[in-house]
Amino acid sequence: MIHALLIAMALFAPSQASPDDPLRDWVGFAKSPESAVLSDWLRCVARGRLLAEDYPGRLMIDIPAYFGKLGLFITLVKGVKGAGLFRGFSP
Repeated sequence: MIHALLIAMALFAPSQASPDDPLRDWVGFAKSPESAVLSDWLRCVARGRLLAEDYPGRLMIDIPAYFGKLGLFITLVKGVKGAGLFRGFSP
């Protein structure tokens, strides 16, 4: 899920991003091996919370700075149908 989001961010980001573009660092991150680590960590945390199981602690990689509203977007897929849900955490 997050891997697809990071790829989409990289595809839609302008090739000549300005220095103040908040997505610039995420474009590079999406192409790095750390993006797969982030995807796996988010998947394990979401699964653990949904199933009331233990989940991994702190993420052990550095990620680019957040911008905008913090939250989590989850896509649920059953067969060929899907539904998305966003939950914002910032005020």
